[in-house]
Amino acid sequence: MKLTIESKEISWTYEGVRIQPSEVYEALGATYDENSDKVLVLCGERGVAQELMIFDTSGNYIFSLGSPKGYFQHFTFSSGSAGVACGYDLQNTIIYKIDYQKQVLE
Repeated sequence: MKLTIESKEISWTYEGVRIQPSEVYEALGATYDENSDKVLVLCGERGVAQELMIFDTSGNYIFSLGSPKGYFQHFTFSSGSAGVACGYDLQNTIIYKIDYQKQVLE
């Protein structure tokens, strides 16, 4: 899946249709989780990712989470599980696994 961020808006194409969720306020990063078939978007203000928004591939909003520590830094994938690195700087980050069932970071 090709994700595109233009002018801080996110979009992707699913089954030949361009999807562009309106819920995202400033897209700073995005990835596609093949194992769960979900689109993960980091959003924020002034260049700082403060919220993780999760959509299905059709563009339906599922849920969002705030960072438990600092800001969202980047996505991680390990053993088939998606996660995010959180912290105030890159040297002091903590990796959290995304639990889609419970809608929490662990």
